[in-house]
Amino acid sequence: MTNLIGYAAATGLMFPVGMSMAEMLGMNFKPFVIMLMMAASCTFINPAGFQTNLMVQKDGGYAFKDFAKVGVPLP
Repeated sequence: MTNLIGYAAATGLMFPVGMSMAEMLGMNFKPFVIMLMMAASCTFINPAGFQTNLMVQKDGGYAFKDFAKVGVPLP
C-alpha cells in the first residue's frame, strides 16, 4: 500500500485496523502500533517505494536484489 499512497497515508489507514486487532485479541495495542510503524518505514527495501529509487534503478543498473541487500538490515 505504501507504494501507491505513501507511508504516512498508509499508516493512517492501517492504524484503526491494528487497534481493532489488538482489541479483538485482548492485547495491548503498543506492539501492533510499533509493528505498523516499522512496516510503513520499510518502503526503502522496494525500489518502487520512493521515486528517486525508480529514477536511478535503470540508469545505475540496479536490480531488486540490490535494494533488498541494503534495505533489509536497516530496520
